[in-house]
Amino acid sequence: VLSDGTKVHLNSDTRLIYPVAFGEGQREVELEGEAYFEVAHDTVCPFFVRTGGLVVKVLGTAFNVKNYAGEDCIETTLVEGKVNVIYGEQKLDLQPGEQVRYHSATGYIDKLKVNPLLYVSWKDGLFIFERQRLEDLFTILSRWYDVEVLFEREELKDRLFTGDLKKYTDIGV
Repeated sequence: VLSDGTKVHLNSDTRLIYPVAFGEGQREVELEGEAYFEVAHDTVCPFFVRTGGLVVKVLGTAFNVKNYAGEDCIETTLVEGKVNVIYGEQKLDLQPGEQVRYHSATGYIDKLKVNPLLYVSWKDGLFIFERQRLEDLFTILSRWYDVEVLFEREELKDRLFTGDLKKYTDIGV
């Protein structure tokens, strides 16, 4: 819980830089990794999340930001409220159930409708996958369980899987 009452849930391998107390008229944090924010409402002083060249501007809402080192895509997924995603001169407004993806290699930004549960279930102790590539699924699991996954057959990386898994389950069982 930050000094303004904002609640932040941090996923594995994540770093959040924030002040002990926000200055007057200023609420700003820096993120590397993934975090779910429940921002305390303040119409006078917006809340800013800076990550990988993107800025997410918020007045009071619930959303997820994902920006792991080594991944090409930065994702902002809105659960409730409204946010602005800003990159340079571009600004996109998000409504609940929408996601912005910024592809750092190309500079391309797109906005799409998503099921937010697929992107925020980790904070509730679940991994939920819907038509997820096996390689992407194992990237998520290897980060959480601190294991390395190697594929003997490259074609398996593109197999799609749907299902859910409790985060705190021993995967060795």
